[in-house]
Amino acid sequence: DSEYRAAKNACALIDVTGVGVLTIAGTDCADLLHRLTMNEIRKMQPGDVVVNALPNAKGKLVDAFFQLKENDGFRLITGFGRSAAVAAWLDRYIFIEDVRCEDLTARYALFLLVGDKTANALGTAVQTGHSTLAVNGKTVTCLPATGLSPAGVLLLVEQPDAFVVYKALIEEKKCTPAGAQVYHTLRVEQSVPIFGNEFANEDTNPYEAGLKNHIDYDKGCYIGQEVIARLDGEIRRKMREID
Repeated sequence: DSEYRAAKNACALIDVTGVGVLTIAGTDCADLLHRLTMNEIRKMQPGDVVVNALPNAKGKLVDAFFQLKENDGFRLITGFGRSAAVAAWLDRYIFIEDVRCEDLTARYALFLLVGDKTANALGTAVQTGHSTLAVNGKTVTCLPATGLSPAGVLLLVEQPDAFVVYKALIEEKKCTPAGAQVYHTLRVEQSVPIFGNEFANEDTNPYEAGLKNHIDYDKGCYIGQEVIARLDGEIRRKMREID
């Protein structure tokens, strides 16, 4: 239909509000996240974005998320409705460390732009990391989204500005509003997992969730590392047997 065609050949605008938003700050926040997550974060510079995840001791996923490096810490864009669970998991490992975790999900609306003409709709080239831009005078955080989302651009907008930004993006036919059906069609086409469908809380390993390319095998110890490394060895052995 027209929404799907726009998502392929023009620009579709999908409201994904409900995706979680957490900020992690404090002098020990990088060290804590390094010990708990499966991707390398210590070399991240402000503006960088990685796909990361929290595994438990059995190598099963608590959640997967976009991790944004900011000047004073990190911002995590979690799965739908998963911000509280991620915050609670992090809190289990905060003892005397200087780490502050704040759930800002209710503060933001989130929009996903997909399609070949997304850059035209934004009026600027899409950056490799996250950045801010102005849409009709409103400040928007913009980040490339892939791996945990249909490939496109994710926009974080303060709730009071959400309607103004949404309206500006669809005016003059810059974007075509699209619904959940298009979102799920795109993510299935691109093998993008979401919590509650392709993986469940502490019941799915990173390989089953299609996140193999977002595991750093050289980063050092973290919770679940031994199990995940052993799984990788078993998969490689089975692939050799098939060959």
